[in-house]
Amino acid sequence: MADTGQSPPPAILRQLGDLGCLPPRPVIRRLRGGRTNRAWRLTGPGCDLVLKLYARDGGNPLFPNDPEAEAICLTHPALSALAPRLVARGAGAAGSWVLYPWVEGPHWAGDMAQAACALRALHQTPAPAGLRRVDCTPPALIDTGARFPVLCTGLQARRLSTLRPDPPEIQDATVPMFLHGDPVAANIVIGPDGPVFIDWQCPAIGDPCADIAILLSPAMRMLYRSCAPRAGDTERFFASYGDAQTAARYHALAPLFHWRMAAYCLWRAGTGAPAYSAAAEAELSALAAFRKSTRPTLT
Repeated sequence: MADTGQSPPPAILRQLGDLGCLPPRPVIRRLRGGRTNRAWRLTGPGCDLVLKLYARDGGNPLFPNDPEAEAICLTHPALSALAPRLVARGAGAAGSWVLYPWVEGPHWAGDMAQAACALRALHQTPAPAGLRRVDCTPPALIDTGARFPVLCTGLQARRLSTLRPDPPEIQDATVPMFLHGDPVAANIVIGPDGPVFIDWQCPAIGDPCADIAILLSPAMRMLYRSCAPRAGDTERFFASYGDAQTAARYHALAPLFHWRMAAYCLWRAGTGAPAYSAAAEAELSALAAFRKSTRPTLT
């Protein structure tokens, strides 16, 4: 067995061998980039797979880490073109794991039309049963964001308090849709047949604006794959997404999404993840820019 990095726990490799999922003398490469879980690429004759080992769920309110939810999505027939298919799964003393095919291709690099069409296709896909529901009404966004700053101190925390938006007057969302939950650039692979979403540990059912806000988030684009925002990205996204009601709702809620993400990043920075401090600044800057502009209102 060739090991080009830190290997998976031996107990999991034994499980894979017992299941017949390991080729003879596999090459094992540790995959980098994930901020929560560990993953490896396993290659050999007729085999090219990803093994993902879950960290214990740390109670993240925005991005839960649920192996059961990922397994539900990777076995959902309606997602066959938008997600890899589950090969095997298991659990043990080392934690829960899933095994799925490697998706060959680059990560999404900022093409807004490409991302919009992929997210629209996902949002229109019938969702499997058993997923959590997310609430993106203004009171829910404020409530979630208000839980984070308990660890925050200093100028950024004061700016967060000063820049907190007033809740807009909007109607309820349309029919809840199937959400990926974490559609950052690192989780969108441009495969041979088009975009494929990976890392399904926090899918949900709810307002599509929740996914769109994460995709367009300056903080998330800074933290994952350096997919830097460009002027006009939001307009280009919605020109291809093709839903005027969702576009109007997103624009009305965008200040609250930026504020909540800034609070989340400051919380993460306070727990020992310093990269999130600069990410919080990116969200605060976007929020400040909104305060200087006229914000559309959904009527």
